[in-house]
Amino acid sequence: MTFNNKKLICRSTLTGFTLIEMLVALAIFSIVVTVMLSVTISLVKAQRKTQNLQLVHDSARYSIEMMAKEIRMSKIIDVRVVGGPHFIYELTIQRLDDLGNNIVYHFYNDSASKPGILARDRGADTRDLNDITKVDIRGYFYPLSGTPGKRLTIVLRAESVGARAGEGAIIDLQTTVTSRSYE
Repeated sequence: MTFNNKKLICRSTLTGFTLIEMLVALAIFSIVVTVMLSVTISLVKAQRKTQNLQLVHDSARYSIEMMAKEIRMSKIIDVRVVGGPHFIYELTIQRLDDLGNNIVYHFYNDSASKPGILARDRGADTRDLNDITKVDIRGYFYPLSGTPGKRLTIVLRAESVGARAGEGAIIDLQTTVTSRSYE
């Protein structure tokens, strides 16, 4: 069909998208993007939680292994709880290899001074074991009955500090150590 030497195009032969098709395509695209975004956010949170758990695990394991090694190679002098409104668990050991210098481990469990801090005083160096990483290490020493000065149980609870809600990690460790001192 022609009109003034111009060919008229019939509406039924045009190709393209209708408004409904565009809305359906946009809705499907929006759903796919939303699902992908939520999966990505979940993966990032899981990765952060795994990193925090690994950090807490490594720090707690290092602390308990270091203490256990020093206790095994030393003589246990005293295990006590320092009184007051808040308790501080204290372990004093005598190292066999450095002229009898005493090393004192403290678990400060009060919130007034140093909450949940495990500290090592005297000996070769003085350091706060929590300075290694952002981990809060709490615990106590428990001398086993019937074996004064020979066996000791160390209980640690390490928790990530400064982590976002739902991304923190907590690990509990316990070990029993026997001093190798035969005096």
